Parts: sequence; C-alpha cells; structure tokens
Amino acid sequence: MKKVLALLLALMFVFSCTACGGDNDTKDPADDQTASGEWEKVNFMFAHDEGVDSEVDNYAHIFADLVSEATGGAVTFDIYVDGQLASTTALAEMIQNGAVECGAFGCGSSGVLVEESNIFSLHFLMPSNIDDYQKLLNECSAIDTMNELFYDANLKVLDTVTEGYYYWTANKALDTPDAFKGVKFRTMDSPLISSSYNAYGANATPIAFSELYTALQLKTVDGQTNPPLTIRDTKIYEVQSHITDGRSDSYVFFLMFNKNVWEGLDSKMQDMLMDCAAKANVKYHEKMDPIREEVLQSLINDHGMTYVEVSDEAREQFRELSYPVWEQYVNTVGGKSQELLDAIKEYQGIK
Repeated sequence: MKKVLALLLALMFVFSCTACGGDNDTKDPADDQTASGEWEKVNFMFAHDEGVDSEVDNYAHIFADLVSEATGGAVTFDIYVDGQLASTTALAEMIQNGAVECGAFGCGSSGVLVEESNIFSLHFLMPSNIDDYQKLLNECSAIDTMNELFYDANLKVLDTVTEGYYYWTANKALDTPDAFKGVKFRTMDSPLISSSYNAYGANATPIAFSELYTALQLKTVDGQTNPPLTIRDTKIYEVQSHITDGRSDSYVFFLMFNKNVWEGLDSKMQDMLMDCAAKANVKYHEKMDPIREEVLQSLINDHGMTYVEVSDEAREQFRELSYPVWEQYVNTVGGKSQELLDAIKEYQGIK
C-alpha cells in the first residue's frame, strides 16, 4: 500500500513539474501573430512635399488612418511634412533610394525623376470637372504607362490624385487669351509652364513662391496662379482683385512606396495597402472638394475678390494656343511622352 501511495505521489509530482515548466515554452496564441492571423507590426516613414494640414497632408493622414484601422493598429506611419527631412526634390529622391519608405509628392518633384510626368503641367489637356479628372487618373491607359515608368525609376505608385484646379489672379479678368497680352505673369521655374503663358501673350516671369506676395505688391508681376487654399493662406486677395476660373491645369500628386520596400512586402500587405489607397482617394475628395469650394466662396464674399469664369468658347481658344506647348513637351521629353499624350487625347476625345 505504501509503494502504491509513493508511486501516485511521484506521478503527481512529475505532472505538476511538467505543467509548471510548460509555461515557459508555450506561446500565447494572441502573441503569435502568424498563428493568430494578425498583422505583423510595421512602422513606415511617410514624407510629403506640402505643409501641415495641406491637401497632401490631409490625404496622408486619411491613408494612414485607414491602414491602421485595417490592421488593428499594427501597421502605422510617421508622417513628415515638407522641410522636416529634406527639400521637395531631395525628398522624392530619398523615397527613390529607400532612405524613406513611402510618401506623396507632386509633379514638381516627380518631373525630375520621370520627365514624362510633366504632362500634368500642360494646359487645357485634362477634364475641366474634378470628378472627370480623377476618373481619368483612375482609368486612362496613360496612367498605367506612367506607373511603369515610375517603377523603372524604383518607385511603386499606389494612387494618383488630383488636388483641384489652379485659379488665375490679377487686378483684372483673365478670361480670354487677349486679356493676357502684356501681363507680367508669375510662374514656377518650368519651361513648359512659362511657354503656356507666353503662348497667350503674357510675359511669363519665374519667381520663387516665397517672394510672390511682395512681387505682386510691388507690381513686379501683374498676376499669378494657385489653388484657392493657397490664395487664401498667402493673403493674395490683399493685392489682387480678380480671380479667374480657367481650370487650365490641376496639381496632381502620387502616393508611392520605394520599389525595394514594396517588393519586400507579402501579397497580403500589398493588397491591403492598395485597397486603403483606393479608399483614401474617395475619402480625400469627400473631405477636400467641399472645402475648396467653401474657400473659393470666402475669397469672393469675405475678401471681395471678383469671380470670373472662362467660357467654353474661350477655353477652346486657350486650348488651340496650347497645342504647340504640347508638342514642346513631346520634343523636349521624348521617351514615352507621345504615347502618354496620345492616350490622354484619345480618352478626352481631342483630335
């Protein structure tokens, strides 16, 4: 009887030790992300070329929030605005070489890396309705071709987004090509943009953005072009009386990942990021399109700017004057520029 009791006690001791020792070797399924099907924790650096609460900054936070929601907070982004890491062009190069994993930047930067993307600077080529413009960016074969060019440049495009139209300001209406004749018009330092305004009879004058307000105030230039939010934030309404809705062109930006970083992600992560980019596009427009209209109305009603709209007839006149600049783009850039131009013209029904 004593032997049986001793055996039972020994067995109980072994089982007790096994159970206690097993705590060190057994993983909690909740901590094992692979076993539980949860997302691996990842943090990306995300940089863009605009300021805090700008259009691109809004898009960046919408995208980051959607990704965080989709992954239960496992995948996150540290968002850096213009100037925090580098200047605009250098920032694009940092994403290209992988110093920053991802970000968003516009044609001013992308045109240095992929010259064909300067097509978005051409006047009166794209739709004059923002929904139609975004539809073109989502559907037109030219965008697929451009994405391939970016991929060859070590950049994976997840989304291409229109930020809304530029508006012309001056101390008079600029609603016809004749109205531009002799106007000293401030432009960015871009040959294509300068050529567009010179084609209307203006004297294109490249001036740094930081000097724009003073240049208008001192009459160094007579007019300029920017989106309504920029016109409001820089108080251009204090030195310009008229705002003309020409819808000649729109600022376009790209959501991108470094190619090597992208290829290092599994297909599940890639699919999730692409899905969130598509959703971010919709949410961004739902938020920002009404804000742009509100700002435009504020410029008119609160700040006294005279609103002028370009007629359809005048738009055709502007477009015809822009054709040689379209050809300048092709002749200067080469590469796939003609293919891109032809695809967009076909999509738009432009002969």
